[in-house]
Amino acid sequence: RVQGARKDMELGYTDRIRLWVDGDARVKRVTEEGRELIARETLADSINVGPEGLTGQEEEVNLNGLPARLRVERA
Repeated sequence: RVQGARKDMELGYTDRIRLWVDGDARVKRVTEEGRELIARETLADSINVGPEGLTGQEEEVNLNGLPARLRVERA
């Protein structure tokens, strides 16, 4: 999902991002547990978990069957 958002934003292969993820406790736990891998794979300088920083312009997504909200912006 994040890579799709990067493409939609026309970000280059090496462009860094900031990422916000919100969802239920399972989404938050998995995001926290995979923080380093997610950052490495998506070139995220920061990963924020929870509703803080969400602006209402997030994308509603399905992460492995779990509803979540994602926000991606260029770092």
